[in-house]
Amino acid sequence: MPYVWCQGVAPEQCSEYLTFSVVRNPWDRVVSAYHYLLSGGANKRDLGLSEIVGKYEGFDDFVRRWMCKENIENHIHFIPQYHFIENQHGPVDIDYIGRFGTLQSDINKVVGSLKSMRSSLVLEETNSSDRGDYRDYYSSESKKIVEDLYSRDVSEFSYCF
Repeated sequence: MPYVWCQGVAPEQCSEYLTFSVVRNPWDRVVSAYHYLLSGGANKRDLGLSEIVGKYEGFDDFVRRWMCKENIENHIHFIPQYHFIENQHGPVDIDYIGRFGTLQSDINKVVGSLKSMRSSLVLEETNSSDRGDYRDYYSSESKKIVEDLYSRDVSEFSYCF
């Protein structure tokens, strides 16, 4: 849940909660979102974008012709991740930021920091796919487009291609 939603639901308790977020390499995330939407997505909201994605000749064409600031800012699967950890005043103090690439160990760190009987939590892997290395999807042009559009995510979360 974006931090700003937490503030809207329980603003007085928000500062008492453990806050954490999981971020994903932007280049990997775009490939994943593309394939997810190409396969139909999960709900009505995804359907319109799924139809748009399907009209392009492939991933590289989609990135070159569709991806721009206005488009990514209006679709949940493409919104830059820094938006999820800020409020109307800017970035918030997040207790922990984990990474999708090390999700199991990062979730165990979060669970271990809680005052509970559990020291870890085994995540069930669902909706995984075997599409290979995300780097193989990019031309130098599409790589640069994603780098520019997600420059703040790249710098704030120390990602590289």
